[in-house]
Amino acid sequence: MRTWNVLTGQRNVVVITNFVAVGIVSFLLLCGPNAEAAQEVRPPAAKPNILHITDDHSVVLDVEIERSCQFQKLISQWHEQREGMSWITEMATCPAYQSIIGMGPSVIPLILAQLESEGDEPDHWFWALQAITEVNPVSDADRGNIVKMAEAWLRWGAQQGYAG
Repeated sequence: MRTWNVLTGQRNVVVITNFVAVGIVSFLLLCGPNAEAAQEVRPPAAKPNILHITDDHSVVLDVEIERSCQFQKLISQWHEQREGMSWITEMATCPAYQSIIGMGPSVIPLILAQLESEGDEPDHWFWALQAITEVNPVSDADRGNIVKMAEAWLRWGAQQGYAG
């Protein structure tokens, strides 16, 4: 696990995460050590997402939140790096996109969630998905139609238990 400093935290998602962490901790401190209240705010997962705030104002996060923060950071970097590019080959060889691929299978649910959130204007996640999964659920007839390609990947994700 890594720590994120609340006072000097990273920009973008990390700052939002730190803000949420401070809010949750403040709520718990105000409510006091009430076991019933703690169960009401506890996420359904078996382990808490936010473990604690240390004396140096750092928030210790679980691996899933850390992965999600890293993914969001890489998306922002990718958008900056590919500015003005029109070829998918150029976009897919950007360092940030390659880093996303390097995150391996654990990033598949994040990519699929991102793809789903983009709706009728999906981004070019297909190269990364194919590189990580070593499959391509897109039919020959749908190649080049990014909306249909996104739908095929989202169907595949649901069938594989990643999304849906």
